[in-house]
Amino acid sequence: ITAQFRQQWVEMAKEIHEAYSFFYTIDNTTTPVLWYGGFANFYANNLEGAFADFKKAEMNHPYHQHLLNNLASCYELKGDRAKAIEYYQQALAINPYFRDALLNLSIVFFQSGKLDEAYSTISRFPDKKEGKYVEVMVAVLKTKSIDFSKTMNDETKKSTLLKNVENNDWLMQMEQE
Repeated sequence: ITAQFRQQWVEMAKEIHEAYSFFYTIDNTTTPVLWYGGFANFYANNLEGAFADFKKAEMNHPYHQHLLNNLASCYELKGDRAKAIEYYQQALAINPYFRDALLNLSIVFFQSGKLDEAYSTISRFPDKKEGKYVEVMVAVLKTKSIDFSKTMNDETKKSTLLKNVENNDWLMQMEQE
């Protein structure tokens, strides 16, 4: 706990591995002990160590939403977008309103050019005023609007739309209507 508080991630990972045993795989909050090791390794910029700890932790608790979200993030960082999507969706099957997974999955869909999936995912976000939600929703709406403008024949309407998409408040107002 002290290492985590001080953000001494390498020390934290070491302590977690010392605490982990056949008899102590899950803590009293039902979090796999090695999830903490994965968390520490991730923040120590040790992606391979984080991934290995998260995969071992998955064997102890395959339905832990934070673990599934973290594994998905590792898969995305390792370049396996299909696995990342699969794991984010598993986390959301457990908790459909899990904010981290909704945001992360929306971003992965957005980066993949799957704008409709990104929009439908971020639309499920429970707090429509939270900064990260607004940031992702604005990016999706802006890109969708620009794509739509390319199909418009009326240059005046097209110009107005392209001017308005630069206004985040306008985009969010359109989303809410």
